[in-house]
Amino acid sequence: MPNPSTTDPGLRTVADANKNLTGTPPHGIDWSPDGKLLTYIASDDDTTGKAGDIVQIEAATGHASVLATAEQLSKLTAAAVNEKDADHRARYGMSAYLWAADSKHLLLDNGGRLWLYDIAAGTGTLIVDTHEGSGDDPKFSPDAANVSYLHNHNLYIHPVAAAGKETALTHDTTDTLLNGEVDWVYLEELDVRSNYFWSPDSKSIAYLQMNEAKVPQYPITDWIPTHATLDSQRYPQPGDPNPAVRVGIVSAKGGKTKFVEVPFSPNNDYIPRFGWVDANTVYIEVLTRDQQHLNLYFADTKSGKTRVVYTDTDSKYLDFSTDLNILSGGRFLIESWRDGHTHLYLYSFDQHHPLAADATLTRQLSQGDYEVEYVNSIDEKSGTVFYTSNEGSPLEDNLWSIKLDGTAKDQLTAGRGTHGTKTSPDGAHFSDYYSDAITPPVISLCNVTRNCSPIWKSKPLPPPPPSPVTSSPSPQPTVRPSFTAASPFRLHPAPRPSRFL
Repeated sequence: MPNPSTTDPGLRTVADANKNLTGTPPHGIDWSPDGKLLTYIASDDDTTGKAGDIVQIEAATGHASVLATAEQLSKLTAAAVNEKDADHRARYGMSAYLWAADSKHLLLDNGGRLWLYDIAAGTGTLIVDTHEGSGDDPKFSPDAANVSYLHNHNLYIHPVAAAGKETALTHDTTDTLLNGEVDWVYLEELDVRSNYFWSPDSKSIAYLQMNEAKVPQYPITDWIPTHATLDSQRYPQPGDPNPAVRVGIVSAKGGKTKFVEVPFSPNNDYIPRFGWVDANTVYIEVLTRDQQHLNLYFADTKSGKTRVVYTDTDSKYLDFSTDLNILSGGRFLIESWRDGHTHLYLYSFDQHHPLAADATLTRQLSQGDYEVEYVNSIDEKSGTVFYTSNEGSPLEDNLWSIKLDGTAKDQLTAGRGTHGTKTSPDGAHFSDYYSDAITPPVISLCNVTRNCSPIWKSKPLPPPPPSPVTSSPSPQPTVRPSFTAASPFRLHPAPRPSRFL
Protein backbone atom coordinates (compact mmCIF):
# COMPACT_ATOMS: atom_id res chain seq x y z
CA MET A 1 0.00 0.00 0.00
CA PRO A 2 1.51 3.40 -0.95
CA ASN A 3 2.54 5.78 1.77
CA PRO A 4 -0.17 8.51 1.93
CA SER A 5 2.43 11.10 3.00
CA THR A 6 4.06 10.78 -0.43
CA THR A 7 0.91 10.46 -2.54
CA ASP A 8 -1.46 12.92 -0.88
CA PRO A 9 -0.37 16.53 -1.61
CA GLY A 10 -2.61 17.81 1.18
CA LEU A 11 -1.04 15.65 3.88
CA ARG A 12 1.61 17.32 6.04
CA THR A 13 3.68 15.83 8.83
CA VAL A 14 5.34 17.70 11.68
CA ALA A 15 8.66 17.37 9.85
CA ASP A 16 7.07 18.97 6.79
CA ALA A 17 5.71 21.83 8.87
CA ASN A 18 9.11 22.53 10.39
CA LYS A 19 11.00 22.28 7.13
CA ASN A 20 12.81 25.40 5.94
CA LEU A 21 11.43 26.09 2.46
CA THR A 22 14.61 27.89 1.38
CA GLY A 23 16.96 25.21 2.71
CA THR A 24 18.98 24.81 5.90
CA PRO A 25 22.13 26.94 6.01
CA PRO A 26 25.40 25.57 7.40
CA HIS A 27 26.25 26.22 11.03
CA GLY A 28 29.37 26.44 13.18
CA ILE A 29 31.04 28.97 10.87
CA ASP A 30 34.53 29.74 12.14
CA TRP A 31 38.01 30.83 11.05
CA SER A 32 41.27 28.95 11.53
CA PRO A 33 43.63 30.93 13.81
CA ASP A 34 45.97 31.70 10.91
CA GLY A 35 43.06 33.19 8.93
CA LYS A 36 43.63 30.92 5.94
CA LEU A 37 40.52 28.74 6.22
CA LEU A 38 36.83 29.39 6.77
CA THR A 39 35.11 26.27 8.10
CA TYR A 40 31.55 25.20 8.81
CA ILE A 41 29.40 22.13 9.42
CA ALA A 42 27.42 21.25 6.30
CA SER A 43 23.65 20.80 6.17
CA ASP A 44 21.53 18.62 3.87
CA ASP A 45 21.50 21.43 1.32
CA ASP A 46 25.27 21.86 1.00
CA THR A 47 26.85 21.60 -2.44
CA THR A 48 30.35 20.72 -1.22
CA GLY A 49 29.80 18.20 1.54
CA LYS A 50 27.16 15.98 3.06
CA ALA A 51 25.22 16.77 6.21
CA GLY A 52 27.59 16.70 9.20
CA ASP A 53 30.78 17.14 7.17
CA ILE A 54 33.20 19.87 8.23
CA VAL A 55 33.82 21.91 5.09
CA GLN A 56 36.86 24.15 4.59
CA ILE A 57 37.17 27.09 2.19
CA GLU A 58 40.53 28.58 1.34
CA ALA A 59 40.30 32.32 1.96
CA ALA A 60 42.81 33.21 -0.73
CA THR A 61 41.26 31.20 -3.57
CA GLY A 62 37.71 30.40 -2.46
CA HIS A 63 38.33 26.69 -3.13
CA ALA A 64 35.96 24.53 -1.07
CA SER A 65 36.59 20.94 0.06
CA VAL A 66 35.69 18.58 2.87
CA LEU A 67 38.06 18.83 5.83
CA ALA A 68 36.50 15.92 7.75
CA THR A 69 33.58 13.74 6.68
CA ALA A 70 30.63 12.93 8.90
CA GLU A 71 31.59 9.26 8.52
CA GLN A 72 35.10 9.95 9.83
CA LEU A 73 33.72 11.90 12.77
CA SER A 74 31.06 9.30 13.57
CA LYS A 75 33.75 6.64 13.99
CA LEU A 76 35.15 8.56 16.96
CA THR A 77 32.12 7.67 19.05
CA ALA A 78 28.90 5.80 18.54
CA ALA A 79 27.13 7.28 21.56
CA ALA A 80 23.98 9.25 20.80
CA VAL A 81 23.92 12.97 21.57
CA ASN A 82 21.23 14.00 24.04
CA GLU A 83 18.41 15.89 22.30
CA LYS A 84 18.30 18.55 25.03
CA ASP A 85 22.02 19.18 24.60
CA ALA A 86 21.63 19.47 20.84
CA ASP A 87 18.81 21.99 21.30
CA HIS A 88 20.87 23.95 23.84
CA ARG A 89 23.84 24.13 21.46
CA ALA A 90 21.64 25.35 18.62
CA ARG A 91 19.84 27.95 20.75
CA TYR A 92 23.03 29.56 22.05
CA GLY A 93 25.25 29.10 19.00
CA MET A 94 27.65 26.64 20.62
CA SER A 95 29.98 25.07 18.09
CA ALA A 96 30.73 21.35 18.06
CA TYR A 97 34.40 22.02 17.27
CA LEU A 98 37.20 24.42 18.25
CA TRP A 99 40.38 25.25 16.33
CA ALA A 100 43.74 24.62 17.98
CA ALA A 101 46.23 27.50 17.87
CA ASP A 102 48.43 25.63 15.36
CA SER A 103 45.57 25.52 12.80
CA LYS A 104 46.39 21.81 12.35
CA HIS A 105 44.09 20.28 14.95
CA LEU A 106 40.47 20.54 16.04
CA LEU A 107 38.88 19.93 19.42
CA LEU A 108 35.66 18.03 18.73
CA ASP A 109 32.93 18.06 21.37
CA ASN A 110 30.59 15.11 20.85
CA GLY A 111 28.06 15.22 23.66
CA GLY A 112 30.76 15.98 26.21
CA ARG A 113 33.37 13.62 24.78
CA LEU A 114 36.37 15.73 23.80
CA TRP A 115 38.46 14.48 20.89
CA LEU A 116 41.66 15.94 19.48
CA TYR A 117 41.35 15.60 15.71
CA ASP A 118 44.50 15.60 13.58
CA ILE A 119 43.47 17.19 10.27
CA ALA A 120 46.35 15.84 8.21
CA ALA A 121 46.03 12.28 9.49
CA GLY A 122 42.25 12.28 9.63
CA THR A 123 42.29 10.61 13.04
CA GLY A 124 41.03 11.51 16.48
CA THR A 125 42.25 10.83 20.01
CA LEU A 126 39.86 10.87 22.95
CA ILE A 127 41.14 13.32 25.57
CA VAL A 128 38.39 12.98 28.17
CA ASP A 129 34.66 12.44 28.64
CA THR A 130 33.27 15.38 30.61
CA HIS A 131 29.82 13.77 31.07
CA GLU A 132 28.34 17.25 30.70
CA GLY A 133 27.05 17.53 27.13
CA SER A 134 26.48 21.13 26.08
CA GLY A 135 27.46 22.50 29.49
CA ASP A 136 31.12 21.48 29.41
CA ASP A 137 32.44 24.73 27.79
CA PRO A 138 35.80 23.26 26.65
CA LYS A 139 38.79 25.46 25.85
CA PHE A 140 42.43 25.09 24.89
CA SER A 141 44.95 26.75 27.16
CA PRO A 142 46.88 29.49 25.30
CA ASP A 143 49.94 27.24 25.08
CA ALA A 144 47.70 24.38 23.80
CA ALA A 145 49.11 22.01 26.42
CA ASN A 146 45.82 21.54 28.29
CA VAL A 147 42.07 21.46 27.74
CA SER A 148 39.78 22.94 30.38
CA TYR A 149 36.12 22.07 30.89
CA LEU A 150 33.27 21.97 33.38
CA HIS A 151 31.79 18.95 35.14
CA ASN A 152 29.21 18.77 37.91
CA HIS A 153 29.50 22.55 38.58
CA ASN A 154 33.29 22.39 38.93
CA LEU A 155 36.27 23.37 36.79
CA TYR A 156 38.75 20.80 35.47
CA ILE A 157 41.78 20.63 33.19
CA HIS A 158 43.27 17.69 31.32
CA PRO A 159 46.52 17.49 29.34
CA VAL A 160 45.97 17.40 25.59
CA ALA A 161 48.09 14.25 25.67
CA ALA A 162 45.42 11.65 26.38
CA ALA A 163 47.75 9.73 28.70
CA GLY A 164 47.71 12.60 31.19
CA LYS A 165 45.50 12.82 34.27
CA GLU A 166 42.56 15.07 35.01
CA THR A 167 43.02 17.83 37.61
CA ALA A 168 40.08 19.29 39.51
CA LEU A 169 40.59 23.02 40.14
CA THR A 170 37.46 23.45 42.28
CA HIS A 171 35.87 20.94 44.64
CA ASP A 172 32.41 22.15 45.66
CA THR A 173 29.63 19.58 46.06
CA THR A 174 26.62 21.87 46.48
CA ASP A 175 24.25 21.95 43.49
CA THR A 176 23.63 25.66 43.96
CA LEU A 177 27.32 26.62 43.80
CA LEU A 178 28.50 27.01 40.19
CA ASN A 179 32.21 27.41 39.40
CA GLY A 180 32.82 28.83 35.93
CA GLU A 181 29.33 27.77 34.83
CA VAL A 182 26.76 30.11 33.26
CA ASP A 183 23.31 30.23 34.84
CA TRP A 184 19.99 31.23 33.24
CA VAL A 185 20.17 34.94 34.17
CA TYR A 186 23.65 35.47 32.74
CA LEU A 187 22.96 33.33 29.69
CA GLU A 188 19.66 34.96 28.74
CA GLU A 189 19.78 38.50 30.11
CA LEU A 190 23.48 39.38 30.00
CA ASP A 191 24.42 37.42 26.86
CA VAL A 192 27.23 35.59 28.70
CA ARG A 193 28.55 32.49 26.96
CA SER A 194 31.45 31.58 29.25
CA ASN A 195 32.34 32.28 32.87
CA TYR A 196 36.01 31.28 33.02
CA PHE A 197 39.15 32.42 31.17
CA TRP A 198 42.79 31.33 30.94
CA SER A 199 45.55 33.76 31.79
CA PRO A 200 47.80 34.75 28.85
CA ASP A 201 50.69 32.70 30.28
CA SER A 202 48.51 29.56 30.77
CA LYS A 203 49.36 29.45 34.48
CA SER A 204 46.02 30.48 35.99
CA ILE A 205 42.29 30.61 35.34
CA ALA A 206 39.91 33.37 36.38
CA TYR A 207 36.36 32.12 36.93
CA LEU A 208 33.04 33.38 38.22
CA GLN A 209 31.57 31.56 41.19
CA MET A 210 27.78 31.80 41.41
CA ASN A 211 25.77 30.97 44.51
CA GLU A 212 22.14 30.31 43.54
CA ALA A 213 20.92 29.13 46.93
CA LYS A 214 18.56 32.14 47.36
CA VAL A 215 17.29 32.14 43.77
CA PRO A 216 13.73 30.70 43.59
CA GLN A 217 13.01 27.71 41.38
CA TYR A 218 10.59 27.83 38.47
CA PRO A 219 8.89 24.70 37.06
CA ILE A 220 9.32 23.98 33.34
CA THR A 221 7.53 21.16 31.54
CA ASP A 222 9.66 19.10 29.17
CA TRP A 223 7.46 17.97 26.29
CA ILE A 224 10.24 16.27 24.31
CA PRO A 225 9.85 12.74 25.72
CA THR A 226 6.73 10.66 25.11
CA HIS A 227 5.77 11.17 28.75
CA ALA A 228 6.29 14.78 29.79
CA THR A 229 8.56 15.48 32.73
CA LEU A 230 9.04 18.49 34.98
CA ASP A 231 12.33 20.37 35.25
CA SER A 232 13.19 23.06 37.79
CA GLN A 233 15.04 26.20 36.70
CA ARG A 234 16.60 28.75 39.06
CA TYR A 235 14.83 31.88 37.84
CA PRO A 236 14.69 35.22 39.71
CA GLN A 237 11.51 37.13 38.96
CA PRO A 238 11.33 40.89 39.67
CA GLY A 239 12.29 41.48 43.28
CA ASP A 240 13.72 37.99 43.81
CA PRO A 241 17.39 37.53 44.75
CA ASN A 242 19.88 37.24 41.91
CA PRO A 243 22.71 34.73 42.24
CA ALA A 244 25.55 36.00 44.44
CA VAL A 245 28.74 36.14 42.35
CA ARG A 246 32.47 36.70 42.81
CA VAL A 247 35.60 36.27 40.70
CA GLY A 248 38.20 33.71 41.76
CA ILE A 249 41.75 33.05 40.56
CA VAL A 250 43.07 29.49 40.69
CA SER A 251 46.38 27.99 39.58
CA ALA A 252 46.32 25.59 36.64
CA LYS A 253 48.19 23.18 38.93
CA GLY A 254 45.33 23.25 41.41
CA GLY A 255 45.23 24.55 44.96
CA LYS A 256 43.18 27.12 46.82
CA THR A 257 41.21 29.75 44.95
CA LYS A 258 41.93 33.38 45.72
CA PHE A 259 38.77 35.47 45.43
CA VAL A 260 38.89 39.10 44.38
CA GLU A 261 36.91 41.46 46.59
CA VAL A 262 35.17 44.41 44.93
CA PRO A 263 32.36 46.66 46.25
CA PHE A 264 29.23 44.68 45.50
CA SER A 265 25.62 44.17 46.58
CA PRO A 266 25.23 40.39 46.98
CA ASN A 267 22.19 38.82 45.32
CA ASN A 268 21.57 42.07 43.47
CA ASP A 269 24.49 43.35 41.36
CA TYR A 270 25.94 41.59 38.31
CA ILE A 271 29.42 40.86 37.00
CA PRO A 272 28.54 40.79 33.27
CA ARG A 273 32.14 40.68 32.00
CA PHE A 274 35.59 39.90 33.40
CA GLY A 275 38.91 38.69 32.03
CA TRP A 276 42.64 39.28 31.89
CA VAL A 277 44.49 42.55 31.35
CA ASP A 278 47.86 40.81 31.58
CA ALA A 279 49.25 37.71 33.30
CA ASN A 280 48.98 39.35 36.75
CA THR A 281 45.94 41.63 36.38
CA VAL A 282 42.27 40.93 35.80
CA TYR A 283 39.41 43.29 34.97
CA ILE A 284 35.98 43.00 36.55
CA GLU A 285 32.85 44.87 35.51
CA VAL A 286 30.20 45.47 38.19
CA LEU A 287 26.72 46.42 36.97
CA THR A 288 24.08 47.49 39.49
CA ARG A 289 20.74 45.68 39.42
CA ASP A 290 18.92 48.75 38.13
CA GLN A 291 21.52 48.78 35.32
CA GLN A 292 22.18 52.49 35.79
CA HIS A 293 25.79 52.24 37.02
CA LEU A 294 28.77 50.34 35.60
CA ASN A 295 32.18 50.24 37.31
CA LEU A 296 35.28 48.72 35.72
CA TYR A 297 37.84 47.43 38.22
CA PHE A 298 41.42 46.35 37.67
CA ALA A 299 42.65 43.82 40.24
CA ASP A 300 46.16 42.59 41.04
CA THR A 301 45.94 38.80 41.31
CA LYS A 302 48.96 38.62 43.62
CA SER A 303 48.10 41.27 46.20
CA GLY A 304 44.32 41.35 45.78
CA LYS A 305 44.40 45.13 45.44
CA THR A 306 41.69 46.65 43.24
CA ARG A 307 40.98 50.02 41.67
CA VAL A 308 38.07 51.54 39.75
CA VAL A 309 39.57 52.73 36.46
CA TYR A 310 36.38 53.55 34.53
CA THR A 311 32.72 54.28 35.27
CA ASP A 312 29.57 54.84 33.23
CA THR A 313 26.15 55.95 34.43
CA ASP A 314 22.72 56.67 33.02
CA SER A 315 19.74 58.02 34.92
CA LYS A 316 17.45 55.59 33.10
CA TYR A 317 19.23 52.51 31.77
CA LEU A 318 22.64 51.51 30.40
CA ASP A 319 21.43 49.97 27.15
CA PHE A 320 24.55 48.76 25.31
CA SER A 321 26.94 45.83 25.20
CA THR A 322 29.23 45.51 28.21
CA ASP A 323 31.94 43.81 26.12
CA LEU A 324 35.45 45.09 26.84
CA ASN A 325 38.33 44.71 24.39
CA ILE A 326 41.78 44.83 26.02
CA LEU A 327 44.47 45.96 23.57
CA SER A 328 48.26 45.95 23.71
CA GLY A 329 50.11 49.05 24.80
CA GLY A 330 47.82 49.77 27.75
CA ARG A 331 44.54 50.44 25.91
CA PHE A 332 40.97 49.19 25.90
CA LEU A 333 37.92 49.74 23.70
CA ILE A 334 34.46 50.00 25.24
CA GLU A 335 30.95 51.02 24.20
CA SER A 336 28.94 53.85 25.77
CA TRP A 337 25.66 55.66 25.17
CA ARG A 338 26.87 58.89 26.77
CA ASP A 339 26.14 61.11 23.74
CA GLY A 340 22.70 59.64 23.07
CA HIS A 341 23.95 56.90 20.75
CA THR A 342 25.97 53.72 21.29
CA HIS A 343 29.52 54.47 20.16
CA LEU A 344 33.07 53.20 20.63
CA TYR A 345 35.53 54.87 23.00
CA LEU A 346 39.26 54.20 23.20
CA TYR A 347 40.91 54.51 26.63
CA SER A 348 44.51 54.23 27.79
CA PHE A 349 46.13 53.17 31.06
CA ASP A 350 49.62 52.49 32.42
CA GLN A 351 50.40 49.08 30.98
CA HIS A 352 53.29 48.52 33.41
CA HIS A 353 51.25 49.55 36.45
CA PRO A 354 47.57 49.09 35.50
CA LEU A 355 46.30 50.07 38.97
CA ALA A 356 48.42 53.23 39.21
CA ALA A 357 45.76 55.63 37.90
CA ASP A 358 42.34 55.90 36.30
CA ALA A 359 42.07 55.09 32.62
CA THR A 360 41.97 58.20 30.42
CA LEU A 361 39.94 58.80 27.28
CA THR A 362 42.10 58.80 24.17
CA ARG A 363 39.32 59.45 21.68
CA GLN A 364 35.75 58.73 20.75
CA LEU A 365 36.26 56.35 17.85
CA SER A 366 32.79 56.47 16.26
CA GLN A 367 30.20 59.22 16.28
CA GLY A 368 27.01 60.18 14.52
CA ASP A 369 23.26 59.56 14.38
CA TYR A 370 23.43 55.75 14.49
CA GLU A 371 24.15 52.88 16.87
CA VAL A 372 27.19 50.62 17.01
CA GLU A 373 25.73 47.17 17.56
CA TYR A 374 28.88 45.23 18.41
CA VAL A 375 32.60 44.94 17.76
CA ASN A 376 33.34 42.01 15.44
CA SER A 377 37.10 41.92 15.93
CA ILE A 378 40.22 44.07 16.22
CA ASP A 379 43.29 43.53 14.07
CA GLU A 380 46.04 45.12 16.15
CA LYS A 381 48.68 44.53 13.51
CA SER A 382 46.97 46.97 11.16
CA GLY A 383 45.28 48.93 13.97
CA THR A 384 41.81 48.24 12.54
CA VAL A 385 38.51 47.83 14.38
CA PHE A 386 35.74 45.90 12.61
CA TYR A 387 32.26 46.65 13.93
CA THR A 388 28.60 46.35 12.95
CA SER A 389 26.32 49.39 13.01
CA ASN A 390 23.01 50.62 11.60
CA GLU A 391 24.53 53.78 10.14
CA GLY A 392 22.40 54.96 7.23
CA SER A 393 19.17 53.29 8.31
CA PRO A 394 17.80 51.71 11.51
CA LEU A 395 16.30 49.03 9.25
CA GLU A 396 19.73 47.77 8.21
CA ASP A 397 23.06 46.77 9.67
CA ASN A 398 26.42 46.63 7.95
CA LEU A 399 30.05 45.80 8.68
CA TRP A 400 32.36 48.80 9.00
CA SER A 401 36.05 49.26 9.70
CA ILE A 402 37.95 52.15 11.25
CA LYS A 403 41.53 52.68 12.40
CA LEU A 404 42.31 53.04 16.08
CA ASP A 405 43.49 56.59 15.36
CA GLY A 406 39.99 57.41 14.08
CA THR A 407 40.87 57.52 10.39
CA ALA A 408 40.02 55.41 7.32
CA LYS A 409 36.42 54.65 8.21
CA ASP A 410 35.00 52.29 5.58
CA GLN A 411 31.75 50.42 4.93
CA LEU A 412 32.55 46.82 3.96
CA THR A 413 29.06 45.41 3.29
CA ALA A 414 26.07 46.88 1.47
CA GLY A 415 22.46 45.99 0.85
CA ARG A 416 19.08 46.84 2.31
CA GLY A 417 18.95 44.19 4.98
CA THR A 418 20.98 42.54 7.72
CA HIS A 419 24.53 41.25 7.62
CA GLY A 420 25.79 38.67 10.10
CA THR A 421 29.56 38.82 9.67
CA LYS A 422 32.61 37.10 11.12
CA THR A 423 36.04 38.55 10.37
CA SER A 424 39.19 36.48 9.99
CA PRO A 425 41.94 36.73 12.67
CA ASP A 426 44.29 38.43 10.20
CA GLY A 427 41.68 41.07 9.28
CA ALA A 428 41.85 40.24 5.56
CA HIS A 429 38.53 38.44 5.01
CA PHE A 430 35.07 37.98 6.49
CA SER A 431 32.02 35.78 6.10
CA ASP A 432 28.70 37.51 5.41
CA TYR A 433 25.27 36.01 6.19
CA TYR A 434 22.91 38.35 4.36
CA SER A 435 19.14 38.58 3.94
CA ASP A 436 16.40 41.20 3.71
CA ALA A 437 12.60 41.31 3.79
CA ILE A 438 12.22 39.59 0.41
CA THR A 439 15.64 37.97 -0.10
CA PRO A 440 16.28 34.61 1.63
CA PRO A 441 19.70 34.13 3.22
CA VAL A 442 22.92 33.90 1.24
CA ILE A 443 26.34 33.31 2.81
CA SER A 444 29.42 34.77 1.13
CA LEU A 445 33.17 34.80 1.61
CA CYS A 446 34.49 38.33 1.19
CA ASN A 447 37.74 40.23 1.44
CA VAL A 448 38.06 43.70 2.92
CA THR A 449 38.21 45.22 -0.57
CA ARG A 450 34.54 44.14 -0.89
CA ASN A 451 35.02 41.28 -3.36
CA CYS A 452 32.54 38.55 -2.37
CA SER A 453 31.77 35.03 -3.59
CA PRO A 454 28.69 33.11 -2.40
CA ILE A 455 29.47 29.87 -0.57
CA TRP A 456 25.83 28.94 0.18
CA LYS A 457 22.56 30.11 -1.32
CA SER A 458 18.95 29.55 -0.32
CA LYS A 459 16.75 27.52 -2.58
CA PRO A 460 14.61 29.61 -4.95
CA LEU A 461 11.04 30.34 -3.90
CA PRO A 462 7.91 31.04 -5.94
CA PRO A 463 7.66 34.61 -7.27
CA PRO A 464 8.14 37.02 -4.33
CA PRO A 465 5.46 39.42 -3.11
CA PRO A 466 5.56 43.07 -4.14
CA SER A 467 8.64 44.94 -2.94
CA PRO A 468 8.31 46.31 0.61
CA VAL A 469 7.33 49.92 0.97
CA THR A 470 9.69 51.84 3.20
CA SER A 471 8.45 55.10 4.61
CA SER A 472 9.83 57.72 6.97
CA PRO A 473 6.97 59.95 8.15
CA SER A 474 8.01 63.22 9.79
CA PRO A 475 5.50 64.30 12.42
CA GLN A 476 8.19 66.59 13.82
CA PRO A 477 11.25 68.01 12.07
CA THR A 478 13.69 66.22 14.36
CA VAL A 479 11.89 62.86 14.69
CA ARG A 480 11.94 60.46 11.72
CA PRO A 481 10.70 57.00 12.71
CA SER A 482 11.24 54.33 10.05
CA PHE A 483 9.27 51.22 9.26
CA THR A 484 8.90 48.54 6.61
CA ALA A 485 5.55 47.29 5.32
CA ALA A 486 5.41 44.19 3.13
CA SER A 487 2.41 42.92 1.22
CA PRO A 488 1.33 39.33 2.02
CA PHE A 489 2.07 36.44 -0.29
CA ARG A 490 -0.61 35.53 -2.81
CA LEU A 491 -1.33 31.99 -1.72
CA HIS A 492 -2.75 29.51 -4.24
CA PRO A 493 -5.47 27.24 -2.82
CA ALA A 494 -4.24 23.75 -2.01
CA PRO A 495 -5.87 20.79 -3.73
CA ARG A 496 -7.42 19.88 -0.39
CA PRO A 497 -7.11 21.00 3.26
CA SER A 498 -3.82 20.06 4.94
CA ARG A 499 -3.87 17.46 7.70
CA PHE A 500 -1.08 17.60 10.28
CA LEU A 501 0.05 14.34 11.82
